[in-house]
Amino acid sequence: MARRSDADAGASLIGMGLVASCLFSLVATVIAVPIGILCAPAFAIYLLVKDLSAGTPQHLGWWGLALLSPLVAAALIWLSSPKQGWLRGRPSECPEDVYRTPEALAAVRLRRRRALLEAYAGRSGLLLASMTVVMLGTLLYADLSGTMHVGVTEQVSGIAVLVLFAPPTLVMATLLIGFRVHDRQPYQEPVTADVVRAAAVHAEEMASRLRADTARMESIAEQVDAVLSGARVHVGFVALCDLHFESFNCADRMHEQYRSAQSSARLLSDILARCQAQCARPQGRREQHDPALDSAGSILARSVGPLNDLTTYGLDRVRTLNSRTAGLKHSIRDNCGDRGYRWYEALEERKAEARGAAV
Repeated sequence: MARRSDADAGASLIGMGLVASCLFSLVATVIAVPIGILCAPAFAIYLLVKDLSAGTPQHLGWWGLALLSPLVAAALIWLSSPKQGWLRGRPSECPEDVYRTPEALAAVRLRRRRALLEAYAGRSGLLLASMTVVMLGTLLYADLSGTMHVGVTEQVSGIAVLVLFAPPTLVMATLLIGFRVHDRQPYQEPVTADVVRAAAVHAEEMASRLRADTARMESIAEQVDAVLSGARVHVGFVALCDLHFESFNCADRMHEQYRSAQSSARLLSDILARCQAQCARPQGRREQHDPALDSAGSILARSVGPLNDLTTYGLDRVRTLNSRTAGLKHSIRDNCGDRGYRWYEALEERKAEARGAAV
């Protein structure tokens, strides 16, 4: 029995060793295949220059892998970038409340796709070019120094292969880690003068609507204040109930509008901040200062400020109106006899049912 147990234990160890060996081989293959494909252009160029022939099967194989190398580089760039980062975290949809015209929406979508394609192409090209240059340098150094001969017919040992591929692998790892660290910051989309002007128009229209709605809310608030202060004494029960209903609905509706306006104001402020940062950023060789963007930014700044002030003031007035409406409710209960009390109880019951349904 003891011998059988020892044999079973030995078989288990051998099985675990085989599984570990298979897993190691699989991981090594997964790592080695993309590295080999990315180094294929360097091998193709090196063998072409060394053997002065492009018709051998080895050359054709390396050139075939070289054609796949841009796709592999793009895939590695995609895998190394965080999902919500600078590259992969770019928004796919446009805020239609700011980009109001179909032409502006189409222009923004086209610009986003082109910028994304340029980002992938630029990074893939940098990764592929860096590994090709380093691999070519390693091959030439090994050939000239006589430490290693890589040709069409030469066989290279396993240790020599590891030494040969170590520099480009280090370059690849450095670039991918650098890309990932850089992509942790969120993406900030460049703005154009047309987008900023459209945002300014949207801010003006929203502010105009809010001013009109605020005036109506102020009128209702004055009526409620007049009742609570005793300035309007001879007001019937039905008129008071109607005033409470109108005041409550107005406060509820205006609260939603001001919250929506507050969200839009944040978006517009973000556009303004990016516009100002873009105007203040030093221009490169390919970039030119855009006076139209400066002008549009100034217009948007003059529009966003009053919108923020109006939203803050409106939310404060909504809270005041809610307080006055609650006072009117209690005034109806206390000053309108049994009808007022029954109305108050029915109102509270409906509010409790609404809260229960919401839960």
